[in-house]
Amino acid sequence: MARWSRAWTWIGALGLVAACGGNAFVLGGGPTPDAALDVGQESGPGAPDGPVMTSTVFCGPAMKCDTKPICCTGVNTGISCADSPGGCGCVTRLACASDGNCPAAQPVCCIRSVADPMCGGSVFLATCNTACAVGTRLCDPAAPACPGNKACSTDSGKLQDVGLPQGQGFGVCGN
Repeated sequence: MARWSRAWTWIGALGLVAACGGNAFVLGGGPTPDAALDVGQESGPGAPDGPVMTSTVFCGPAMKCDTKPICCTGVNTGISCADSPGGCGCVTRLACASDGNCPAAQPVCCIRSVADPMCGGSVFLATCNTACAVGTRLCDPAAPACPGNKACSTDSGKLQDVGLPQGQGFGVCGN
């Protein structure tokens, strides 16, 4: 009986991996910077955690984050890649830079401000979601995909509003 029980455990685990499209994911354990990767909700105690995408994330014209799937950047900072959002320090954290980094189940890349007690305030975090209920949709200026009549803007003011540098290939959906 124990042998069959272990077999069903493995079958269930493989089914979960298949249901997630084979993408690896990490679940945070509490109100830490990594726990802010929830799906369309604010961070904080009791907020649900969401997956960290492990596809290659655009991180500026000369860098893509793949083995470390989080892009760390800012308006006046350099760029780097981290294993988790908390590894970025107090700069903008991108688990996606446009819809192209997102899976079919969560096809929209949204950036929003989240509280980070370690930084003494808030930081910007981009994650894949089903819609941008909170925050701003990110887009690729070379292949814009914004809803309605919105353009993919590379305006410095609009990028700075979400903690992103100008002239590095980032875009936000705007009017």
